[in-house]
Amino acid sequence: MLRLGVVVALLCLQSRTTAQAQVTTACAGEAVLFGVTRALSAENRGGLIQRLALEPGTGWNITTVADVSAVSSDVNGLAYHSSTQRLYFSHGQQLWFVTVDWPQAAAPAPSFAGGLQGQATNADIYQDAYYYVDQNTDDLHRVTLSLATGSASADTIVAQLTGNDHGYGFGDIAISAEGLLVLVWGNAVVKELATFHLQSQEFHVLLQAAPSDPRVAGLGQLAFSPDVHTLYNHNSGSGELSVFNFTSEQLVAAGLAGLLFADLAGDQFCVESTSASSVVTTATTTT
Repeated sequence: MLRLGVVVALLCLQSRTTAQAQVTTACAGEAVLFGVTRALSAENRGGLIQRLALEPGTGWNITTVADVSAVSSDVNGLAYHSSTQRLYFSHGQQLWFVTVDWPQAAAPAPSFAGGLQGQATNADIYQDAYYYVDQNTDDLHRVTLSLATGSASADTIVAQLTGNDHGYGFGDIAISAEGLLVLVWGNAVVKELATFHLQSQEFHVLLQAAPSDPRVAGLGQLAFSPDVHTLYNHNSGSGELSVFNFTSEQLVAAGLAGLLFADLAGDQFCVESTSASSVVTTATTTT
């Protein structure tokens, strides 16, 4: 069962006051996600970054926006910085980025952002910084990003998620606009879905079971959507994309399968145009 504090935080994700406005092309879909492909064979190349846009009434529109295999065919730590349109990714203890000017005329070349103190096999952007949890620890790192150049600096441990009680392999993290970090991690014995609030520093386990347990087996790569704050999940084994329903604690198919990603990122802070209109309260439920 969800603890009360987590329930309140999740309800905040599902009900918010917004201004009605005409949105840009990048925000026109119900969801805008990015995935970086896994290297499986010569036919299934790794290092391709694909944009997934859920268009109302038509389904998923998939476009390859960058090829970063020149850095490596095995990259991870994918995170999208909306205001600069930079997609960050990691290889070992290196942080790189590509600028995705959508729609773009030419494929962007990867740029080196800087070195990392840990292994960023999971990542997200929050308040203009790159966050990741070092592999097999509970150390949450915050990496300062230059808005002007994209370069990274000041890789600092800002929290220990469990108070140094335990740390697992990843998995992924996703951070909501309200500062709620959701993570999937585990080992050969146990797999967890948990939350950590960046402001209150509170850690809560939502689901914990053996990795083969159906409740957690499909959990993998995470990303929040831009407009309704739905939590998307990608199973990097089966290739199925789903939505995590916080009420039923179950995954619901999102109508897309077969794409095998090493990591997933969300455009949760995409910029909307500001055509004037009235302010209304919208309530959305992740089902």
